[in-house]
Amino acid sequence: MAELLHYPAVDSTNDEVIRLAQNGAPDGTWVVADEQTAGRGRRGRPWQSTRGNLFCTGLLRLDAGEGPASQLSFLIALALYDTLAQWVAPERLRLKWPNDLLLDGRKVSGILLESAGSGQPGDRWVAAGIGVNLAVHPEDVERPAISLAGAGVTPPPPMAVAERLATAVEHWRREWRAGGFAALRAAWLARATGLGKRIEVRMPDGTLFGTFADLAADGALLLQLDSGMVKAIHAGDVFGI
Repeated sequence: MAELLHYPAVDSTNDEVIRLAQNGAPDGTWVVADEQTAGRGRRGRPWQSTRGNLFCTGLLRLDAGEGPASQLSFLIALALYDTLAQWVAPERLRLKWPNDLLLDGRKVSGILLESAGSGQPGDRWVAAGIGVNLAVHPEDVERPAISLAGAGVTPPPPMAVAERLATAVEHWRREWRAGGFAALRAAWLARATGLGKRIEVRMPDGTLFGTFADLAADGALLLQLDSGMVKAIHAGDVFGI
């Protein structure tokens, strides 16, 4: 059963959950903050933390029946999709590899997973950080962003979204335990954007162009290059072209 802890302000909801985890907090502990003073996204990018948006992190202690922590990015993305579909018509929402949720083709949320523990059964845990643009969204960013309000949707209270999100995460964890990554993969592909389309993948060591052919059994993006060769991409930033 999830327990949601509400804070007026924290440095980072991820950092607070990490502190709680190190002090023995149980699986399903969620931190929800009205404001973050040092919020961050993937690769250390700053995350704007304007009041009215959702900033939360869940503590997920993985058991022996759950797969690699890397698969959680797909699980959380599915939970986010289901959550926002409570307020937004589902056809306006799509998932973008590896873990973005798009509203009307623009980024509406971000996910940051940070794992720790020894890796042994019973000692694997992940701080699953989630930010959702409910009331406002940043301008002049590399990836066009949007908020629910900016899309003409009355923004719900952040705590109401957090409660639904925690429930949705538990639902997809049950699916994951029962069906493994195959269950997540099928559901993710049904909600994905860009399949069969030409994309640009930016990686630390260069940029590749090709067609988004499929999602591999381990979650890698399968990129068909112009040469016809298919390359598995495990990390990178995807842009449509």
